[in-house]
Amino acid sequence: YLQANRIGRCHRNLFRYKLNLHTITLSYNQMEVLDERLFRNQAMLGELDLSYNLLSDFNAHALLGNKINLSYLNLCNNKLSKLNAFNSLTSLNVLNLSKNQLHSLNEENIFSSLHSLTDLDLSSNQLSAINESCFRNLYRLHTLNLQSNQLKNDLKFLNINNLNKLESLFLSQNQIELIDESTFSSLI
Repeated sequence: YLQANRIGRCHRNLFRYKLNLHTITLSYNQMEVLDERLFRNQAMLGELDLSYNLLSDFNAHALLGNKINLSYLNLCNNKLSKLNAFNSLTSLNVLNLSKNQLHSLNEENIFSSLHSLTDLDLSSNQLSAINESCFRNLYRLHTLNLQSNQLKNDLKFLNINNLNKLESLFLSQNQIELIDESTFSSLI
């Protein structure tokens, strides 16, 4: 645990010889950039917390490769304005992207290979547009938090038949004025 320090950068070999780490917590620091080799040797990595930093870019594939054991990734309260695909993180259960600077999720299938994902938090961003296929293939998703964004009346991204396990959907504090009668039909 290295949280609540003033770490601005981690040397690429910091975790090189610690091959059995399950949890790495680097939250509440001042990191702006992560070296692509920082987590490469962490085959057993299950939880990674990079929340409350200054990261403006996070390329999951480049940074984490194929971390088949990673089940928890927290990127809350950074400066992320765009996302790269999370395709290599197939065992991820929880993904927290709240309190960033995301304006849209226009990339098709950005989360499509996250078949194990149960909790996705995109709250407190600036989201005004979400691609209809964004949440496709999230068969196990139980909680989707989209509150405190700038979503308007076009909620077509919710009309996805495979969100049948969704138990909690947070849409409060957006700019929604009208909800079409078919909006939640696939969720019933």
